[in-house]
Amino acid sequence: MDVIGEDMAKDSRENSVRVLTSIPGVGKATAEKLVNAGYDTVEKVSSAGKEALEAIGLGAGKADKLEKASLEILGTMKSAAKKATTKTKSAGKKASASAKTTGKKAKAAAKKTTQKAKKAAKTTTQKAKKATKATKSKAKEVAGKASAKAKQAKEEISEAARAKKNTSNDNVKGRKGKTLKVGSLAEMMKRWNKN
Repeated sequence: MDVIGEDMAKDSRENSVRVLTSIPGVGKATAEKLVNAGYDTVEKVSSAGKEALEAIGLGAGKADKLEKASLEILGTMKSAAKKATTKTKSAGKKASASAKTTGKKAKAAAKKTTQKAKKAAKTTTQKAKKATKATKSKAKEVAGKASAKAKQAKEEISEAARAKKNTSNDNVKGRKGKTLKVGSLAEMMKRWNKN
């Protein structure tokens, strides 16, 4: 056997031991004895019989308890499976009837919905056109304001540059001696933002 096969066999064996330990009174050692003897499911243990269980090394009392417990678990499992099957069949019938009713209702609703959808589409288109128009005019307005502010800032910068070059003019506001007093960039930005 290759490594993968050995791993799969080991996993299967461990799973069987885990399942058998769910039977009351069966620990890991007893479960391993059962798996080694070929009784790796609850069904096989319950059908083995008391004598067969004694033959693999279990005591008479333990074999009797094990047989009864496995039959009880098997009965519970079969009962649960039967209930699940019944519920599934019932749910299938209900779903089929519900689907037919829903189909009829959906067909009737589809007719009504078509007209509503057309009306909603028309309304939505009109609203979208209005919103587009409003957005365009707002964008033009904002662009115009930004352009005006940029123009004003450009003029202020040009004016400051001219004033700086013109050091010989004594009538320039803020001039003190030969030094020309020009506002900082931050002050110019504040004035620009106010406008």
